[in-house]
Amino acid sequence: YLMTCKINADTSDGLKIVSDTSGVIDIQDNGTTRLTIGDTVDLQATELVLDADADTSIHASTDDQVDFKIGGTDRFSIAAAASTFSHDLIVSEANSDAATAVTIFNADGVSTVGNESKLHLGCTNSASHGGSIVAEFVGTADANHATDLIFNATNTGSTLAEKMRITNAGKVGIGIAAPNGQFAVSDATVTLEMNPT
Repeated sequence: YLMTCKINADTSDGLKIVSDTSGVIDIQDNGTTRLTIGDTVDLQATELVLDADADTSIHASTDDQVDFKIGGTDRFSIAAAASTFSHDLIVSEANSDAATAVTIFNADGVSTVGNESKLHLGCTNSASHGGSIVAEFVGTADANHATDLIFNATNTGSTLAEKMRITNAGKVGIGIAAPNGQFAVSDATVTLEMNPT
């Protein structure tokens, strides 16, 4: 059966609560559905306001993306492709006996050689500029966890490129991805500079 409850008595629809035979409840304002309650709660792309002055909220005005607004500005977005912070990210541990950690990992794990976990740092929102620290799986698929640590940087007008690598064997290579010695430098001119203080 259909149940309609009109809250006000003016000529508009006002606030209307509708329940149909499917068990879904629609809350409408002037003929527009604002909230649907059934097996799920559908906010109809409106904001869920969390404070008295209505400038802190959670909303999904962009498809496949959830935005967290604080002080009237979107500060954190979770999207299907990536998540974005537009402010400082601070990670702290309240327990002084516990270690604080930020863990970044590849969900595919060690099943594919070449899998990477990356921390990208830059002044622009570009994956090809700035700098990055990459943990690259170089071991045998599904057999071990051998991982190299790679440091990438960008020259003026160029793209992100490897500059230094610490291999899983503890060898360090600057300008060379496969150092044979414990410390290897590959460059047209190699200068070792020491400045005693």
